[in-house]
Amino acid sequence: MTMRNPWLDVPAADYIGHMNSPEVDQLSVLSRLFREALERFLPADVLLLGCATGNGLDRVDPSVTSRVTGVDINPVYLARLASELPNPAFELTLECADVMTRAFEPDAHDLVHCALLFEYVDWPRLIPRLGATIRVGGGLSVVLQRPSAALPAVTATSYTSLLSLEEVFHFVEPSALAVHCLTAGLELQSQYSAPLSSGKAFDVMYFRKAGRYARIDRRPLAL
Repeated sequence: MTMRNPWLDVPAADYIGHMNSPEVDQLSVLSRLFREALERFLPADVLLLGCATGNGLDRVDPSVTSRVTGVDINPVYLARLASELPNPAFELTLECADVMTRAFEPDAHDLVHCALLFEYVDWPRLIPRLGATIRVGGGLSVVLQRPSAALPAVTATSYTSLLSLEEVFHFVEPSALAVHCLTAGLELQSQYSAPLSSGKAFDVMYFRKAGRYARIDRRPLAL
């Protein structure tokens, strides 16, 4: 029997409350990191995996990005996103799907953004499919949670429904991710640590799909 995904049992209000709580305080940072990915890759077409309730979509510049596809497994999150962003200045398509079984169109997107997603999925199987759906010169932006010696993977807050996520959470080693991405044709362009007020930190990684017509990123590599 297939285990029910615990993300389906986390109410949208609990998710937002947890992520905005002083003990976690991650939503504003994640929004900023999405904006930075948009500014780096200047994508016309974005695939946002694990979009939840749409945090960061207000950072999209419609003069640059004309289309965004948001994918999440929780239909309630998508319904809330649609109600709070009814008339975006860009084309917004929302899909309720499991990223591990969803079909990915080849060479379809200039940027795929995955923030705190790989910790909950079989990411080594997902990476080749992401490499195929990204256009030459396009990018993969990844935000990973770094392990903390003092804090648990899922911080305890008054929103106890989030604690069920501990059973499916797994840290992702950035070096292992980089190897899998390179095999899929995605070259690491930049990597840095983003500290959080809670004492935790994110690993931020940018990959670009190489090819004959790839755009050249002349900014220095940050490691």
